[in-house]
Amino acid sequence: KDKGTVNQSRLDENDATQRYTINSICNGTRTIAVGGFDSSTSERCLAPFSSCGPTRDGRQKPDVLAPAVRVLAARSTPAGSHQPISSVLTEKSGTSMAAPHVTGCVALIFEAANRKLTISETQEIIISTAEKVTENYSSVDSFDSTCIGDGYLNIDAALSAVTELTRQKGTEIDH
Repeated sequence: KDKGTVNQSRLDENDATQRYTINSICNGTRTIAVGGFDSSTSERCLAPFSSCGPTRDGRQKPDVLAPAVRVLAARSTPAGSHQPISSVLTEKSGTSMAAPHVTGCVALIFEAANRKLTISETQEIIISTAEKVTENYSSVDSFDSTCIGDGYLNIDAALSAVTELTRQKGTEIDH
């Protein structure tokens, strides 16, 4: 046998499913998994590349949706290039564009909290303040409600929630 494949993991074909498409890293109990939607339309449709849960043990993932289609982002200079780039921005799509929206929201709530937040508090704020999906996705053949999590990231609501939380609990950290 080829020594490169001796220790390769193998899964039985009967254990595989195409219904659940989330990757292993977002299966953590404290992980905030982010799905993507198209924010350029009023329908805010689920992005076709956004992964769907649930986790193998039945928990809902993704947790929230954030903009992921044609997102304008900072552009880097190509490796080895000594010429200035023509545009400092680029338009990209993917959940890798959605995750920074949630990361930025987490940074804002950390700053607004004015104290350390636990991961449970952080997760609760992001998920509980998500704007519920009201669109009727039933007309989409491949749509499954396990793809939308608790709804759309709502930064304003998250900031309001952290302000209320820290007002109620003061500056003490709860464990």
